Amino acid sequence: MKIGLIPAAGLAQRLGIRTPKELLHFQGQAIINYNINHLIAAQVDCIVIVIRQGKEAIRHHIAQHYPGFQFDFVYQTGEIGRLIDAVKASYSAIRNHEVYFCMADTFVTPNPFQFSLQKELTLFCFEAPGEEWRHFGVVNLAEGKVVDKPTQYAGNVCWGALAWQPPFTEKIMAHDDLTAVMNQADWDYHICIEQYTDIGIKPEYMPRETKKQTR
Repeated sequence: MKIGLIPAAGLAQRLGIRTPKELLHFQGQAIINYNINHLIAAQVDCIVIVIRQGKEAIRHHIAQHYPGFQFDFVYQTGEIGRLIDAVKASYSAIRNHEVYFCMADTFVTPNPFQFSLQKELTLFCFEAPGEEWRHFGVVNLAEGKVVDKPTQYAGNVCWGALAWQPPFTEKIMAHDDLTAVMNQADWDYHICIEQYTDIGIKPEYMPRETKKQTR
């Protein structure tokens, strides 16, 4: 089976809002919708969404907007904020399956999931403008490794979504650092994302009408 995976348990502390950031409207709809639509278009069999207590509004939103499609909601407990912890929380739902992974608070276009998986791990990338690479996982093409939020320039190619084969899930479960596990995998990359907007990084990425509502 092909499983979509979206981590959505974050606290949105940088945005200073109480409502789930995944439901903030971006260009006319909740930003999580774009990622769900990409996964459905990629013909995944089920979408696993990792949430936590207090974010049930996401479940209600999805039930209203995507009736009939299979979703599996996993509740993350303990430490919140690291991607690897969200993936580990979803283990029982994703083990033994191909996984297509994207963020819940990003706008990505076009759909990155257009390539068949040739390697254990595939990185779908974009070219970050200016010094925006500081906020992302940079694919250092010169050295053939991934560097998470580097302090020094290692390139402007950053990953924005992932897909992996079942053996990579097992590697994740045995480690405590996602970037370190990525660098141990047999991976390839595609620079296929033309626009990548993360509303969780800077408030100015939020639509003007949303900023007024959340001040």
